[in-house]
Amino acid sequence: MLHAANIDWSHHEQCDGYGERRLPGQQRGRVVPADGATPRGGGLSPQPMPLTFLRRGDAAQVVRVRGKGDVHHHLENLGFVEGTKVSVVSEQAGNFIVEIKGASVALDKSVAAKIIVS
Repeated sequence: MLHAANIDWSHHEQCDGYGERRLPGQQRGRVVPADGATPRGGGLSPQPMPLTFLRRGDAAQVVRVRGKGDVHHHLENLGFVEGTKVSVVSEQAGNFIVEIKGASVALDKSVAAKIIVS
């Protein structure tokens, strides 16, 4: 089996998982650091992206939670609802500790990918 990590994609367009194509190095959306400072270069409009695109210290607002069923319902109960601010406290190997509504929540990468932020 061939793994994507073993392929040199540097000369190809990249797809962000939502059918939106971009060239290597192009950024998606605007992520605001937890301290509220505006990133250098300013004015990119916020675009929805999975929480997994954020890094330690980044903050964003929840746009929606993908999927249905128990995981979706549990995330809503934890506070992952539209308009709620979420900040990344820690990220390691794709797993996250985030702060939402004053509480720290640990998320594995498969669950974090279901949370869409901007």
